[in-house]
Amino acid sequence: MESPTLLIASQQTDFVSIQPLYRMDPSANDYWDGNWIKCEVRIASGSFKAKYQASLRCDEFESFHQDLKVIMNDLNGKATFSSMETWLEINATGDGLGHFIAKCQATDIPGVGSVLNFILEFDQTQIEAMLTGVTNILEKFPVVGSPND
Repeated sequence: MESPTLLIASQQTDFVSIQPLYRMDPSANDYWDGNWIKCEVRIASGSFKAKYQASLRCDEFESFHQDLKVIMNDLNGKATFSSMETWLEINATGDGLGHFIAKCQATDIPGVGSVLNFILEFDQTQIEAMLTGVTNILEKFPVVGSPND
């Protein structure tokens, strides 16, 4: 069975797609080690195309999920996906009318690799699909442990 995918799209040709592949340390059940997941990130923006693997965390998806729920009802709201090691940053802001602009930055090797800055646009009709994508990811890769443990 294929892993669930989060798709943030502005048009059919411009998007960022995040597909978790596996837990990096499946035997770890603590918050700090157990929540790392290897993901395939695909990007299409204008003439640029990218595909790379990133180490993201389950709690980063959980935080983005909470933000998406807010912007679903608050069209002036913000939704942020921020990765601990700067693999991927997505900062979406609403205009209050149902249109969102997501300023994004992707890094293929944090600290020393190439960086792509790009902008995606989407509207409120796409948020439900994004929520479903993140929900499916969190069902397959739930957050384990607590940061206070």
